[in-house]
Amino acid sequence: MSMPALDQVTWRVFVDALSVYKQRFSGKSGQDLAYVRCLTALEGLSMSGRAGHAADIVAFLNSWAARVSRNEAPGMLGGWIREQAEPLQRVAGLTIADDLLPSHIGEIAALYASLMTTGRAAVRNWSDAANSKALHQLAPDLFVMWDKKIKQSAGEYGEFTLQMHRLARHLIRDSPYRADRIEIELQSALRYATRKPLAKYLDEFNVVRFDLSDRPPPGARVS
Repeated sequence: MSMPALDQVTWRVFVDALSVYKQRFSGKSGQDLAYVRCLTALEGLSMSGRAGHAADIVAFLNSWAARVSRNEAPGMLGGWIREQAEPLQRVAGLTIADDLLPSHIGEIAALYASLMTTGRAAVRNWSDAANSKALHQLAPDLFVMWDKKIKQSAGEYGEFTLQMHRLARHLIRDSPYRADRIEIELQSALRYATRKPLAKYLDEFNVVRFDLSDRPPPGARVS
């Protein structure tokens, strides 16, 4: 049994997968609480302000088993955010479903590569998972988190982002809601206390798609 191809994922299959994620992960590990805590701490801040919360981002990463150094990682990350504040700010206004995203994919991929290079030079076990999760907290509507398993299937981060962009737009078209209602309706349907960005829900879908692929969510069509 397998999940349907991305262009065949219906809104119902997507929501069912998010329900599986919630049952398996949310509220059982403290990860959701750590995610929301960091998201809230950074909300409304400029990039330089977010750089000052690098330790909060690292605490979030480690709550998700990144195991990066609490001594090395905050200084590296805070310095990188300050250096890249201008390009980060340029893309931070985009969403994963934004019409303009493809025209910025070079900037998005360059930011990902830059943080990977800086992170690996300063932090022994800086990983793709840590990299994407840190970027997500800096621009939560745009950057979709991933890990090594997803990367093996999706390729480089720029291509992965385009895949997620196409999936987001496909899901919005297939949903019964206006685009500006998607996150509100998902919060209500899944009974979360806090509104999450669509980019985070795409990550949760991918966790079910890749990590729980032997047990596809209810309603998924089989190939």
